[in-house]
Amino acid sequence: MKLITVTWSYEDKFDYVNSVIYRSFTKNNDKKDFVNIHFNRQSYVDLENDFRLKYEYQYEYILYRIYLLKDRLKEVEDDYIIHSDTGDVVCLGNIEELNCQKDKVIFSSELNKYPPESEWNNYPSINEDKRIFLNAGVFAGSKSDVFELLDNCVQKILPLNYKDFKSDQGVYTYEFINGNKIILDDDCNLFLCTYLRSENDFEFKENRLFFKGTKKSPLFVHDNGWNYGSPKFIEKFKII
Repeated sequence: MKLITVTWSYEDKFDYVNSVIYRSFTKNNDKKDFVNIHFNRQSYVDLENDFRLKYEYQYEYILYRIYLLKDRLKEVEDDYIIHSDTGDVVCLGNIEELNCQKDKVIFSSELNKYPPESEWNNYPSINEDKRIFLNAGVFAGSKSDVFELLDNCVQKILPLNYKDFKSDQGVYTYEFINGNKIILDDDCNLFLCTYLRSENDFEFKENRLFFKGTKKSPLFVHDNGWNYGSPKFIEKFKII
């Protein structure tokens, strides 16, 4: 299994070695299983302009993390992959703990609904007792299933040209609502998104983060909402 991160900048390389995901990943995993796919934005000026006109806000997430990732995925030499954000996710264990379901790609879930209401995503929470929505910060599946998902997004969803996808998360949310390829880790057994969650419900011991009530310990912790006032679990519990 390989962990993949996707980055883009106006440089040929990205210093992923100093990222929180890489530093945490290499504590329990072989560094050869970490793959950073980096795009130099200077090589995609025309595509960026096209995607900006079509999708507007956070169009670059759609371009680099879906459209261009699809073909680069062929270069990854493994049957199973995990895709993760780079700057606000930590890995707390060995990724071989994760078992993927055949014909499905499992995504992390979150309490916050993003994108917000629009003409295409006016959908209820998947759970009547709690707000659970898709989060695209971490997802996993077989390489063939992830490629099929990306290909479907490129061939069938992106041509809809919705300006309110508001990043790759909106595209995947559309697929989740209308398709059958995506399942959610709704109990956060594998992936915890911290936005809107209380730090008081968790404790950090033996290098793992635990729900106090259930004692569940997610493999990945994602401080999503990093710039919007959410709890900073990585800092709070000194995970790195």
